[in-house]
Amino acid sequence: MNTFIFFDFYKKFCYNIYVINKKEVKTMTYKELQNQKIVAMKEKNSVKSKVISSILATAKNIAIDEGADRENISNEITIRAILKEKKVCQDQIDTFPPQGNPQVLEGYKENMSYINEFAPKMLSEAAVRNEILNLIETENIKLEKGFLMRAIMPKLKGKAEGKTINKIVSEILSR
Repeated sequence: MNTFIFFDFYKKFCYNIYVINKKEVKTMTYKELQNQKIVAMKEKNSVKSKVISSILATAKNIAIDEGADRENISNEITIRAILKEKKVCQDQIDTFPPQGNPQVLEGYKENMSYINEFAPKMLSEAAVRNEILNLIETENIKLEKGFLMRAIMPKLKGKAEGKTINKIVSEILSR
């Protein structure tokens, strides 16, 4: 089976590689984020620079907490940091009071747009459903929610939201 690779170049240092058959997506590395921060500072884009600084700081904190090397931060830690910052920003938007200052809300939305530039693309519900059904077919797993969630979460970590996975597992088991 041939694997097709498409390069999607955007901006100066950032790129994504889409591997069609394996559904893998290469996202930003720590070094690429550092380069993006330099570009943002040269462009005098302070909001983007602050967002990237926040992601870099979160990645370093995760590395310190895990006892990993702070100088060579892995892609997995970087992805987790991006997703953590995305969740925090989404929570800020969701919990923003209706009577609050609209400029603050616009600032949160602008931050979210920059975070989305770096965040890995999540799998669609159909792709998640296919992954779960393939796992059920290939591995001998009890058709109970706990066993199924324990088996599927490590495989889809960072590729799909836990809420989506939980919903689809519930639908499959209710049949």
